[in-house]
Amino acid sequence: MADLTEEALTTPSVQPHERDRWDIVLTIILLVLNVGLAALATSLGVMLAFAGDSCGVISTCNYGQMAVGMMFAMVGPWVGFVTVAVFSIVFIVRRKRAFWLPLVGMALTIALTVLGVVLTFSAVSRMS
Repeated sequence: MADLTEEALTTPSVQPHERDRWDIVLTIILLVLNVGLAALATSLGVMLAFAGDSCGVISTCNYGQMAVGMMFAMVGPWVGFVTVAVFSIVFIVRRKRAFWLPLVGMALTIALTVLGVVLTFSAVSRMS
């Protein structure tokens, strides 16, 4: 027969810091969605190059500002995604809730893309 000591009878079978599976699964799903959003934002950033089509004909343009705006829209979402992915992994390893980090990453992706669009379009002004 098994040795039944007092410690074996009083020790709970579930560890107090056991990781919730739903948090890990939700974090992974949201990170995958974040990749899709970053890809969509990057394709929008590539299309911002067409904002300069009227430069010199009916408008004047600040090409440096346009380039900065396009880079924000194309590269910014991926910088945000990589940062959020690293922090999500760190949170999961340290057994902290991580599902909210990809949500922050999605908001960051949208904010950087909007900033890029605003910078690019504000660089194109009508000639008077």
